[in-house]
Amino acid sequence: MVRDFLQQHPTVKMPALSFLILISVVLFSEAVGTPISKGDVYCAMAFSMKVEFLNLRMMKKSAVQHAS
Repeated sequence: MVRDFLQQHPTVKMPALSFLILISVVLFSEAVGTPISKGDVYCAMAFSMKVEFLNLRMMKKSAVQHAS
């Protein structure tokens, strides 16, 4: 199911990998003793998801326009 989605939308791979790296950095920073604000992390993730959603939407619209 996830694999099929990623094969249909390959641009989603980069934000997914970025989220994993971001979570790793947050965990590492908390272990070292300099925590990062959760609000900053959620804001960055929400912005990235919004940009990717708009990207998918634009790609879908352009595919429909090219098909007609």
